[in-house]
Amino acid sequence: TVLVEGNTIRVVDTESVDITVSTTPAEGGSVTINGEATGTKRVIKGSSVTLNATPASGYSFLNWSNAEGIVSETAEYTFTANSATTLTANFERITYTVNVNANPIEGGNVTGGGTYNEGETVTLTANANNGYNFTGWYNGQDLVSNENPYTFIATESGTYEARFEEEATIPAVDLSGKWFRLNSNNRYMHVKGHTLSENNATCGSVNV
Repeated sequence: TVLVEGNTIRVVDTESVDITVSTTPAEGGSVTINGEATGTKRVIKGSSVTLNATPASGYSFLNWSNAEGIVSETAEYTFTANSATTLTANFERITYTVNVNANPIEGGNVTGGGTYNEGETVTLTANANNGYNFTGWYNGQDLVSNENPYTFIATESGTYEARFEEEATIPAVDLSGKWFRLNSNNRYMHVKGHTLSENNATCGSVNV
């Protein structure tokens, strides 16, 4: 090793060691050794070494580990190079949980809930049962979308509720004994049991 001290240059006998780094998974991020993007760097034994781990999009940093286990849970890790060392920067996928439910339960069924990676496309579908109509997707009391299916990108965990409402029905009305005007020509219909009467001003009737 060549050392420069003022105007003096001298060669000293120093021992070097190799520092090797890798990432798991390989696409999870990148690492540097003393600021250099390299897989292996030879340094002077006993010197200080700083490793930096940077996660890729959709990943988060977990820890630095060696053959014996975890050595640091911070992305920037500084240690003394006393011997050749191999270290791994561990990353994990960022995931979100999407929960779905139907309200009321008898109104229909929903699909699309589950665990999604950050940036993954989520598609929620609501299937209304007979006698019900889908009215929208809600997060709490907030209307999120009227679309069905509803598609979005996973950026956070959440619970989505598909709301249904019963179809409107016309109640039976007893019209027995009532007269109804059909048009402007003085024609009327009279309802009595299963007999309908249609007449002019003289009120003649007809059975149907």
